Amino acid sequence: MTATNLKIYIKNSSGTKDLHFDADFGEKIKADDSLWSIEDNKYLDLFLDKSQEMIWKCAFKGHKEIDTKTVDNSKKIEEFDRDTQAALKKIMFEQNRKLNGLPTTEEEDKIKMLKEAWDKPDSPFKGQPFDSSMFNLNEPIHFNTPDYEAKLRAQKEKEKEIQNNN
Repeated sequence: MTATNLKIYIKNSSGTKDLHFDADFGEKIKADDSLWSIEDNKYLDLFLDKSQEMIWKCAFKGHKEIDTKTVDNSKKIEEFDRDTQAALKKIMFEQNRKLNGLPTTEEEDKIKMLKEAWDKPDSPFKGQPFDSSMFNLNEPIHFNTPDYEAKLRAQKEKEKEIQNNN
């Protein structure tokens, strides 16, 4: 068994091996993590670990294919590991907020930061009513640091000097 192929040989009465099955898997598998066993001396059990979690159209190439869109591949949240459960629950929570016309947690954080900046003592908007609808909350928010502000002032002063010298 390889990642893409399965070959089955059976010993004949003379002790040599006859190839009885040779086919490529419908998709790749993790050969090192896949197992096989013989049950009741007549059944071959394959335990294949898929390389990617997906529904295969067929077990082996050239065999009859199924319509993967008709297969119910839903899982209960409890079937996932805890980290995945937490991520899925957060996504569902955020989607539910959006469906109900509420801001996401990230948008709420942005609104809070904007409101704090709005009400700062040196803000030109201080004392005016805050309206979060005037901002595009899907864009990242950048606040100028004092160092950045000083660089901007220095750059403007240099530009003025150049204009005055010309």
